[in-house]
Amino acid sequence: MSIIDTLKHTALTDRLLRRPPGLYDYARRTIARVSALAPDEPATWSETRLAAILARARSLPGYAQAPASTRLTDWPILSKPQLIGREKLFATRGVLPRAAGATGGTTGQPMQVTRTAAGVVFEQATIDRLCREAGADCALSRVAVLRGDSIKDPADMSPPFWVDEGRRKRLFSAHHLNRESIGAYVKALHDFAPDILFCYPSSLGALLHALPIDAGLHIPVIFASSETLSPATGELAITARRSSGRSGPTWPEGGRIRVRPTIEGTPLSSSTETSASPVPSWVITSAVEKAGLGRNESAAIRTAFCSLGV
Repeated sequence: MSIIDTLKHTALTDRLLRRPPGLYDYARRTIARVSALAPDEPATWSETRLAAILARARSLPGYAQAPASTRLTDWPILSKPQLIGREKLFATRGVLPRAAGATGGTTGQPMQVTRTAAGVVFEQATIDRLCREAGADCALSRVAVLRGDSIKDPADMSPPFWVDEGRRKRLFSAHHLNRESIGAYVKALHDFAPDILFCYPSSLGALLHALPIDAGLHIPVIFASSETLSPATGELAITARRSSGRSGPTWPEGGRIRVRPTIEGTPLSSSTETSASPVPSWVITSAVEKAGLGRNESAAIRTAFCSLGV
């Protein structure tokens, strides 16, 4: 475990790592500036950022054979087999420590990745902005997490299925969540009373499927990301919201990406285009439906993420 990964498990150092003065302020200003660009300006800004990113990529061993083109569609789309075991050949180096991580491994092949300090801070500034528009302050809120954290042996079905990181953060295990264990989850959520729940859409779906009708559970903001939010889960969420007697606020403006008609308008947390969405604001998703995308569409998605330095 790297130094940055060890430190981030304490509340104070996690805040300093994710919102350091100067860098965090710069990230917020950049996001605000890009969001305020005129309709004809984002394309030029993205091209400039992309050219800088590709120029830096060419200096890495993994991209030694990369083309000189500044068009992302001319660059190769790498597969996991090409990357696993060779991740360091595609990683940049810097003075500041990096955060280690791994992909979800849903295909049975998790891939080791590293994240720069600037990347971590920029992501946090993006999340903070979205949550702020939904009425929550991430820096001061009580946060529950239901994602891919490994809390305990999946075979151990005795509570607790969560661990606390400081007084304001509780990590829940998505692997133990089912109709038999839901009672313990509901009690723990009631007792902790989070202002925000960060989760995978699939974890949110599992929670809603197992949740009793009379659970009386209220979480002001739910931030679902990293996967596609299925229509079925969205409907469950809306139904749960209505059954609790709460109408829910209006969805804040979220980033969108134009890829092709079949997925146009899918909400993203890191795109440069904004428009209103009919989905209630207490469910925020940054996932894109990737199934069936061709080379150009995949390139368009990557461009959107690169354009904000993510």
